[in-house]
Amino acid sequence: MRPIAFVRTAIVPLLLWVVAPAAASGQSIPSAYRFIDTRHEVGAFAGLISMDTGPFEFGPEGGLLTGLRYALELSGPFSLEGVTSLVAGERSVVDPRRAAGSRIIGTADTYLTSVDARLKFALNGRRTWHRLGPYLTAGGGFLFDLAGEGELDRELDEDDRFSQGNSFLGVMGGGVRFFPTERLVLRADLEGRFWKIGTPSGFSEAALGLGPVERDQWVSGWGFMLGAAFRF
Repeated sequence: MRPIAFVRTAIVPLLLWVVAPAAASGQSIPSAYRFIDTRHEVGAFAGLISMDTGPFEFGPEGGLLTGLRYALELSGPFSLEGVTSLVAGERSVVDPRRAAGSRIIGTADTYLTSVDARLKFALNGRRTWHRLGPYLTAGGGFLFDLAGEGELDRELDEDDRFSQGNSFLGVMGGGVRFFPTERLVLRADLEGRFWKIGTPSGFSEAALGLGPVERDQWVSGWGFMLGAAFRF
C-alpha cells in the first residue's frame, strides 16, 4: 500500500476520532447565570454606621450596628425583607445654658433599636451572575433608644434633657449577594437611614440666645454591613 493511501485509510480517521469530541465540547459554553430556586432567607449582619448629630450635636453618633434579617422572594425580581437592628454607640450630653464651645459636658450610651420592612429589587432577577446578585432596597419602620436617660442627663434641667423617643425610620441602599452554595449566602450592604430627633424645650428659651430652634429635626446616617444567611 502506498504511504498516501495508508494516511487516508488509517491516520486521518484516527485524527478525526480524537479531534471531533474536543471540538464538540468547545462549542458548549457553560452559562454564567444560575437560577435561584429557594424563596426564604434568614441571616445576621454586623457593621458600622455614622450618624448626623443635629445642629446642637446632642443626637446619637452611631457605632456598631448588628441585626437579624428575614427575606421572602416574591414574583420576578422583587422580595420582601424584615429587619431588626441595634446600634450601640454614644451621644453628647449638651447643656444649652453654658457658653458656646463648652456646652458638651460628657457622653451617654445609646442603644438605638429599629424594626423595619423593605422591598428589595434584584438587578439580575431570580438569577445570579458568576454567583453574584446585586440589588437595591427601600423601606421604613420605627426607631427608639433602649438606653434611656444617662447619669449626666440628670445634672441638667429637666427641660434641657435630650430623649430620642420613638421615630419613623426610613431606609434605602443597595448591596450584593454571593452564593458559594445553593444554601449559603454572603452579603455586603451600603445603607442610608433617616429619622427625627426632638429638641428639648429648654433650647427654645429666648434668654439663651440660640436663635430660632426647630422642635424636630431630620437627621441621617450611613452604614456598611457584612452578613451571612441560610436559604431554604
